[in-house]
Amino acid sequence: MSGIGEIGFLHSSELFLKNLEKKNPEADLALVKKALTYSYNAHRNQFRKSGGPFQTHAIEVARILTDQKMDANTVCAGLLHDVIENTEITYEDIKKEFNETVANLVDGVTNISNIPFKSTEELQIETYRKMLISTAKDIRVIIIKFADRLHNLRTLKYLDKAKIRQIAQESMNVYVPLAHRMGMARIRWEMEDLSFKYLYPADYDFLLTKFADTRAQRDQSILEIRTIISGLLQKHGIEGTILGRSKHLFSIFKKIQSGKIFEEIYDLFAIRIVVRDVIDCYKVLGIIHSIWIPVQNRFKDYIATPKSNKYQSLHTAVIGPKGRMLEIQIRTEEMNQIAEAGIAAHWIYKENKEAQHSSNAKSWIKELADLPKDLANHDEFMDFFKVDLFQSEIFVFTPKGDLVQLPKGSTILDFAFSVHSDMGLQCIAGKINGKAYPINTVLRSGSTVEIIKASFQTPTAEWLNWVTTIKAKRDIRHWLKQKSHAHKATLGKELFERELLKIGATGDHTEKLYALFPHFKIEDINELYFAIGNGDIPALLIIDRIYPQKQVLKNSGKSFFRKLIASPKKSPAQAGLAIKAPDSTTIHFGKCCQPLPGDKISGYLVKDRGVEIHRTTCTHGMMLMGKEENKIEVSWDPQNEFLYRLRLQVIARNSMTSVSDITRGLATAEANIIHAHIKRKGALTFQTYQIELSNRHHLNKIFRELRAIKGVKKMSRENIFEEEFDA
Repeated sequence: MSGIGEIGFLHSSELFLKNLEKKNPEADLALVKKALTYSYNAHRNQFRKSGGPFQTHAIEVARILTDQKMDANTVCAGLLHDVIENTEITYEDIKKEFNETVANLVDGVTNISNIPFKSTEELQIETYRKMLISTAKDIRVIIIKFADRLHNLRTLKYLDKAKIRQIAQESMNVYVPLAHRMGMARIRWEMEDLSFKYLYPADYDFLLTKFADTRAQRDQSILEIRTIISGLLQKHGIEGTILGRSKHLFSIFKKIQSGKIFEEIYDLFAIRIVVRDVIDCYKVLGIIHSIWIPVQNRFKDYIATPKSNKYQSLHTAVIGPKGRMLEIQIRTEEMNQIAEAGIAAHWIYKENKEAQHSSNAKSWIKELADLPKDLANHDEFMDFFKVDLFQSEIFVFTPKGDLVQLPKGSTILDFAFSVHSDMGLQCIAGKINGKAYPINTVLRSGSTVEIIKASFQTPTAEWLNWVTTIKAKRDIRHWLKQKSHAHKATLGKELFERELLKIGATGDHTEKLYALFPHFKIEDINELYFAIGNGDIPALLIIDRIYPQKQVLKNSGKSFFRKLIASPKKSPAQAGLAIKAPDSTTIHFGKCCQPLPGDKISGYLVKDRGVEIHRTTCTHGMMLMGKEENKIEVSWDPQNEFLYRLRLQVIARNSMTSVSDITRGLATAEANIIHAHIKRKGALTFQTYQIELSNRHHLNKIFRELRAIKGVKKMSRENIFEEEFDA
């Protein structure tokens, strides 16, 4: 070695090797020394933005890996992680000079970094996909990348402001949550605080000053509490280590963002008690709760129900000395290693042998590798990457007592989809601890959740705003995609027929439409309707083609509107409504509550569907109120002369005249029967009628007629019985 930086390199190398011998006495020092020299020669005359030699970065990355107690091959790969990308050295060169494992690790890190630039979003997606694919092959790849990113954050100040912010934001959005997911707490905390420092410098400096001002008092409190707990453990014959640590700055910042002020945040530090085995964990918990009052709802048993990153510990909060709240964690030595080193603690590396790893580590890798292939766009991919993988968990129970683990922020709808896709698609509400709530209600740990479903339920795009889990979002998107084509074809047909009605055109127009197929280059009628509904071909253009003299028909269809049935999808005028919306707006009457003129109603703007009309007492309707701007002012048009279709359900005694008596009663009440379904079961008949009627007063008249019929037990206009009569 020669040239500028040789003395500094030799000194750094000596310190690094001493640290390696201390942390990993079994490491192949000869191999690591060889990698040190190889890295030095490869990066000779290369400098970082700080002005320092590039080799210092390689050594610092290797030092971080050594602190994580990684094996010699990983440490060597850390020293060499930039040589393929920044020099003429190839994969084959490294494989020949060292071994295949080191070469594969360096190549894996290079694959993450060396991606051609397309656009910011495309680059991000490709980066993350390659990161996860490389991780799936060997977890050490991402651990090396963490070390690389951590040292880059430590030296970030030498870059320009735009680059600083880009790297800090990417670290906060991706590397921090991924490190959290993999349980690598120490690396995560430092990356998080360094990213925080550059993203919110004023807030960082404020908290740093506050922490410095209170350090002496905090250290004294930690010492006093450790002394008390140490005495208690000795008294009960329990061996253990008591540690105290200050919370990291970004966690305090998040509490301030939630509305607290610094002086009100009491849990600025936490106490950790590390004992021999699980039994001692619970013994210590009992001792702690016997001397200090537990804080309600703050106890968490992550030993019985580990986090998804395999973290295990008992967490409790108590009112400690001087009446201050104190957080305490209790765990075994093995749990503590996993909490700090995360997934790396599950891997055992032997020199010149294949890596052995636990089934837990395997499951983590598989989970990372099994990214949904259909997450094509940036938003969907980032939803999965940041939300479903990395949020904290909650634990809820099914009515049978089964435990369900969900990301924090999950709703009743998330729970339903976690049980089964069909359960989610048909979910109309849920019961939390026996009380009914809308589907977008956020769940809390410890709750028992029961799903209420109905076959008439129809998912909407709005649901995507109400769910957190990737499974729920995937199932909803799949359903919407399947239904979108059919819906747009139906919508296109409605738009076309609406324009026909406006000019009074009646009869069959199929042949006229067939004649247009060659012009629009389509092959069937549904394709034409889809093009209209999708906005590709305006309905008016079709009308102009088949009725160029349409003004002649203007007055020929007036009588057609006199008894128009208000089907589930109509324009406001056709639905008999007074509504502050364009007449082109599509109206849907709720199948769940079947509103009639005379009912108190509300209108809700639903994305991709138009306006839904529900009775004000309808639970499903109230769930659409998520945002106030979704509500539309609506009332019945007093001049309304339309007929409406409604399902009427009747339960009556099973007699020979039961059906004839009820149909006669409906006829007497001037209700037109469109369809009837009769089911006999034992002493009862279950009769469902689809009828035409004009309004609520007409319905009351029908109820009065049926009430007078002997043997009628119950009747309703929907699934929940509103009228009940004894025979």
